[in-house]
Amino acid sequence: MSEYVKIKRSKNLRFRLISLMYLIFIVLSMTQIPVAWLKITNPIRTYFSKVVLVPSNASYLQIQTEILKIENDFKQFIQYQNINTESPELNSYSKTDDYFLKQANGDKVFALLKELNKLAKTQSEKKIFNALFEQDLINGLQADKAKIWVNYKFKHTPANLVITQLAELQVRIGLLNESATPMQIELAEPKLSLLTKYASMRVGDEASFQVKGDTLQDVLMSRNQKPISDYKLIENGFVFKPTLAGTHLISVRGLSKSENVSIEVLPAAFPTKNALPFSICYKGVAYSQKIPFQQGQMTLTCSADPYAALQKGLIQFVPELEGWCTLLVKNTEGVLFHDSVFVKPLPEPIILVQNISNLTCSKKRLEQLNGLSLMAFHPSFKEGEAYAVLSFKVRSIGKDAKITEIQGNSYSPSKEDIAHLQYLAFYDIHYKIGSETKVKADPILIQIN
Repeated sequence: MSEYVKIKRSKNLRFRLISLMYLIFIVLSMTQIPVAWLKITNPIRTYFSKVVLVPSNASYLQIQTEILKIENDFKQFIQYQNINTESPELNSYSKTDDYFLKQANGDKVFALLKELNKLAKTQSEKKIFNALFEQDLINGLQADKAKIWVNYKFKHTPANLVITQLAELQVRIGLLNESATPMQIELAEPKLSLLTKYASMRVGDEASFQVKGDTLQDVLMSRNQKPISDYKLIENGFVFKPTLAGTHLISVRGLSKSENVSIEVLPAAFPTKNALPFSICYKGVAYSQKIPFQQGQMTLTCSADPYAALQKGLIQFVPELEGWCTLLVKNTEGVLFHDSVFVKPLPEPIILVQNISNLTCSKKRLEQLNGLSLMAFHPSFKEGEAYAVLSFKVRSIGKDAKITEIQGNSYSPSKEDIAHLQYLAFYDIHYKIGSETKVKADPILIQIN
């Protein structure tokens, strides 16, 4: 038997085509990986945020602080709220390109890495720097080519991944400082570390404080210079859960050291999940929305609805003014909730006669329907949510012309009337749009055959 099998040229081309199709399939599959992979960047960033490496060297600390400022500025630029927030902007790279490439903030990060490289003076320090920043050196840092490095690091990089990269860069700076700091046989200075998953605090959020290198003795807390007790003690630490907005000063005393922390607490806002869609409302439509806490003796103020109500943590309002509508919840001590929605006018509804197609109906069908109903609707709203037919007039055209005034949205002609009908004209239709009443001038003419 021959060692090789001879195949026709046409079959050989077919096999090559199949192989090429598999290759295209694999490439298309690979293009779907990045967005899915981005979902794991949140737990990775949480891991980095728990690593507390504060450089003891002032130069290292200054560089790490500048990187942190750029990270916070970028978060503000993309309107980042917290690590649990899901937003299309986080998976997009347009904001990244704008901030780091067009606004040249990537060059600032590159300049900071150059300064960091200069701080590594001894052979051992340079060796550690080369190990920590190997890929950065290969992609432009070693050749002092900022454009190459900025494109490598930030061009077309999703915002979610950039935030993780900046957090990881701060950890690397801390590790480089640790390697450059001589070992000292001394007790570590007491440190107060803030362990929280929130980038900024709002009323109702929780933050855990843990004392390291010392033993917690006392916690003093004030809001706008008034003593408060919005915390719960845990093992060698405490959990802080603010109940009102304002500037909070926290003083923690240990056996050998005291620390002060100042936190600006913002009012609570609508939760991102299950909140009003896109923060847009329509004039005259009733809305209800839960807020993330329930307390007694709260008052609600709505700039677009003086009759807005607050019951058991549920805001209920009907905006009557177009534009920005501010909702404010407070008690006698301060502000608890502050957010806004944009109020738009309602679009005009579609008004039609139900169960009638092509504006034509047979007499037999009309008898089977047992009456006709007018409906006002819009695809963006549920039936009856924003529109309703209130009244109308019907002109019966046939052997005898007759006009009937109807209150409501249903009209039922008698069998005797149906027998002689040729047309039905619905006109002077009054309908509700939000909290207003309008009239449809154009008649709806139905042919009866």
